[in-house]
Amino acid sequence: MLKKFQQILIIVVGLLVFNEARAEANVGFVPSGSTVTNPFQSIVKIKTYTITSGGALLLEGFGSGVVISNDGKILTNHHVVTVEDYDNKKKDSIYEICFTLKSDQRPECWWGASLIASDKSLDLALLSIKKIANVKNPEISFIPLKLSSVQAQSGDSIKAIGYPAIGGKTITFTQGVISGVETEGNKRWLKTDAVTSFGSSGGAALNTNNEIIGITSAGKSDSMATIGYLIDASIINTWLENNLSKQALVNNKYDNQLSDFIKKENGLKVWNKFINYRPDFQFTRPNDWLFDFADETSLEVSREGDEDSGSCSVQIERAAFSEELTDKDYKTLGESLTYGDDALVVFKNQEVIKMGNTKFLRLDVSYFDIISINQYITQVGNSLLAFTCDSGKEEKDKNVIAGMLKSFVVGVNKISVSKELKFKDPNINIKVGSDFSLLASQNREAPFSIFKNGSRLFSMDVSLSYFENGQKQKSNKDIVKNSIDSAKKLDDGKDNKVKVIESNDNYKINAEMNNLVKIVIFSKNSKKAKGHCQVDYRKIINKNYAISFSWEEYLSEKDCKNKSKDFEKALAGISFK
Repeated sequence: MLKKFQQILIIVVGLLVFNEARAEANVGFVPSGSTVTNPFQSIVKIKTYTITSGGALLLEGFGSGVVISNDGKILTNHHVVTVEDYDNKKKDSIYEICFTLKSDQRPECWWGASLIASDKSLDLALLSIKKIANVKNPEISFIPLKLSSVQAQSGDSIKAIGYPAIGGKTITFTQGVISGVETEGNKRWLKTDAVTSFGSSGGAALNTNNEIIGITSAGKSDSMATIGYLIDASIINTWLENNLSKQALVNNKYDNQLSDFIKKENGLKVWNKFINYRPDFQFTRPNDWLFDFADETSLEVSREGDEDSGSCSVQIERAAFSEELTDKDYKTLGESLTYGDDALVVFKNQEVIKMGNTKFLRLDVSYFDIISINQYITQVGNSLLAFTCDSGKEEKDKNVIAGMLKSFVVGVNKISVSKELKFKDPNINIKVGSDFSLLASQNREAPFSIFKNGSRLFSMDVSLSYFENGQKQKSNKDIVKNSIDSAKKLDDGKDNKVKVIESNDNYKINAEMNNLVKIVIFSKNSKKAKGHCQVDYRKIINKNYAISFSWEEYLSEKDCKNKSKDFEKALAGISFK
């Protein structure tokens, strides 16, 4: 769980990076469509969400898409609409669709979509727009764009339309030419010097007749220039011929949640108070600042159009707590986080303060020894909430931010824990004694956490690995060997000492929890008073599943050896029948 705390502090300063994807290309079916004078009205922004372990909508990325039919079918990239876990298994994805009604205004996000078909090798996907229940979206007519039946050639003029991240909040138009053609087997790429970037994926490249000659898919760049890669219309035509008549996959599981999110997202354009229910808290923004609600785990608050202004980012992370944190717990949390600093991210100061009626852990953080920001962390039920704030040039908004934090109010948040949990796929039953508690999750890959009562900050995280039929799992001996080899590589023989203080490829807790991998790794920087202790257990349940248990804390090597035994009392309560 400690990694989650550190991620809260780092995530808001990282740049959102999306995976580049491949594309391909060939000729045949051309959907009906007439030449349009305002093609931007046919280019949509697609936001792809998944569900976190706490049941919140999480924005995984965004891209562009093209309306290609009167009934609202959208052509886009496979990588725009697909999210995979670490085992390359697709996660449930939820789509929000946004239309630009005026080219100089932000797109309106009032619609959802269902997946019709997707092809990873071609990087193509097809969505069907759907209205979301209880959402009064603006009435619009779908204006389809036509795919060109004439194959584009080098030197042809084009314009690219989409929603690249570097283009800001509104739709972006760029112009260029086809810089070259590249083939791979029977696939055809179009290269272009028209500017594209992350977020452009799935957008349209149009000829002078506003017909689609390609779909933006990837880009390659060096320090001098960038070349965009388009999927040629010929391969798109053939693929659509085989998929356009298919029915959309019905998945209404998250429609109510998406409905609530869309209404809240649009309401916050005018509301001055942010009210949240999972977990329960609220605060008021300054009058001349605006909310930007990315998903149910994050929120931006800033004054637009003023480069010298301050801003705050709010992150919500579910965590396992047995009870409310004390001042001592907050200080321990701060100390643990500062052990994770490095040359680029330095925690300069920490203190527990009270703003209004809320207790915060305040951290002063320096990034690259240039950017200095303040972070305020507080517990809200089974979650941690972090405000990461920049006071602006010469701290012009220091008092404004203080006023916003003082308006923060925590509602009624019951800390919900269990003593016994049961799961069906795979069959896992766990029952713990009075010393431990369990926190269930809505994330299939991380079904629950275990924590020792009285130790409010450090829990044992549980994760499931899924293997398709025929996919070979690593043996226990190989896992132990790889861990030892990795530890040796991390040990630089100087300031950073890393060693495996215990390893076993056939560890036994009881008759049920046997044939385990157990690895205890201790790492320490010579400049730090304490080191990092990580304890991992892993068991193969059957040919399709392996389960892992991981716990970490900053402490001495002696305590690391002793504490690794604590959670085994809880693991003894697990059965797989």
